[in-house]
Amino acid sequence: MIASERVVAVIPARGGSKSVPLKNLHPLGGRPLLEWSIAVAKATPEIDRVIVSTDHDRIAETAIAAGAEVSRRPGHLSGDTALTADMLRHLVATLRAEGEDARYLTLLEPTAPFRLPKDVSACLRLLHDQALDSVATFMEADLNPHRAWTIGDGVAASVGSGCLDST
Repeated sequence: MIASERVVAVIPARGGSKSVPLKNLHPLGGRPLLEWSIAVAKATPEIDRVIVSTDHDRIAETAIAAGAEVSRRPGHLSGDTALTADMLRHLVATLRAEGEDARYLTLLEPTAPFRLPKDVSACLRLLHDQALDSVATFMEADLNPHRAWTIGDGVAASVGSGCLDST
């Protein structure tokens, strides 16, 4: 809680990733990627409730075993084109209908496993103390994105300029 206001952590973890199937269950440092976000949420003193939003049975089982609640995500919010914002709207409506009166929601994506509880706490305090609508964290890039390159059809292209380099 923050000043007697409830906080719910939401961890989105759908099962249908095309590039890395069930990526949220892949091990990192001896435990599934999903468990890192659950552990941070449970270790953040301000968080009152931890909910994993998923469409997959194995992800749900892993979440429950790690101490989180599970909210089953409907199919139309689980596909490749589904937006996180739409999932959050659906979940908030469901929670409100169940009587949850949390003022704050924090989104902890499993693909950011190295965040710390103190960072989540700092964001929540900032959100509350400054009466903000939202807070996001960023990290300075080691490589300027304008210096990055991609390879498509065997041809290197500069991401920043959008044109090919002939050297």
